[in-house]
Amino acid sequence: MLKPTLTALALVLSAPAFAQDAPVGIFRCHDTTMSPLGTLILDGHGTYQMIGTSTPDWAADPTLPHNGAGGYDIDGIQVLPLGGPLKTVFDATGNFLGGGQEATIGFANAKGTVMTCLSTVGG
Repeated sequence: MLKPTLTALALVLSAPAFAQDAPVGIFRCHDTTMSPLGTLILDGHGTYQMIGTSTPDWAADPTLPHNGAGGYDIDGIQVLPLGGPLKTVFDATGNFLGGGQEATIGFANAKGTVMTCLSTVGG
């Protein structure tokens, strides 16, 4: 009885983790109250752009401080901003679920959740 259990455990521990594709595309981000915060564009090559908004129609507001662009790295399921508003304004790192153009990204900093970004693909 112990041998099959140990064999199954060894198999699970040695199985490769399922890798997720890094997020890429256009994401609409909202704050913790579900208010629109901005549109995040990830190019899939380490550069992003944030277009700030504060209206339900997602109209760009160029006066908001979180407008801008920057670089990012992917480490596992983390989005690590290297510069731009995700780093300088929010000081946030992201974790993503799903992959590619269908990912969902949650950004948080030392104070807690900052925003959630949902893909615009499919709806």
